[in-house]
Amino acid sequence: MTEEELSKSSHTLLTFLTALLCLLSLLITTVALAIATFAATAHAGCRPPSPGDDFTLEKIQCWPRQLLEARAKKQLLLPPKKYDDMVYREMLTVTVLPTMIATRKTCAHLGLVQIPGSPALACSAIRNDRCDVFIVDNRFLKALALDRDVIFRHEVAHCLGWPTDHRGARTLEQVERGVPKRAKPVKNLTAYAL
Repeated sequence: MTEEELSKSSHTLLTFLTALLCLLSLLITTVALAIATFAATAHAGCRPPSPGDDFTLEKIQCWPRQLLEARAKKQLLLPPKKYDDMVYREMLTVTVLPTMIATRKTCAHLGLVQIPGSPALACSAIRNDRCDVFIVDNRFLKALALDRDVIFRHEVAHCLGWPTDHRGARTLEQVERGVPKRAKPVKNLTAYAL
């Protein structure tokens, strides 16, 4: 091998090794960034929901949106057609609560049991000739990919006598292929925001 060929070969090898080092450096940086992102996300509470969660808005907003949307379409939220088609004619009050924690506490205070580990979205209580509906702020419903009208229809159905065991409940997917119909008008509606 001549000196010129040796020089070209050394230059080629040096160029190759430099490129390899650049790629290795990029790979190490990418892995370090991924580890840091994962650690920050895990530290911030970005993990699937588990029993006992307080479902803060920050926790919900870091969950995968596609997962929440798919879950919302498969949840048994809509009442049976019988209750969905009825109109509530008595006095109805709607109170919007600021957080899921407040919703869970309010519903528990009324003696209404929420499913452990599930988000506290709403509840209703019948008293004499009126029904009180308590529903979490719409920011939480939107974050969970839920429609406020669907949750309202669910609670009004309880006001109309739908049992709390949710027998005959339907999913959005089953009923309307993911497009919720709007809630029917209610006579004598009083709304509060806390």
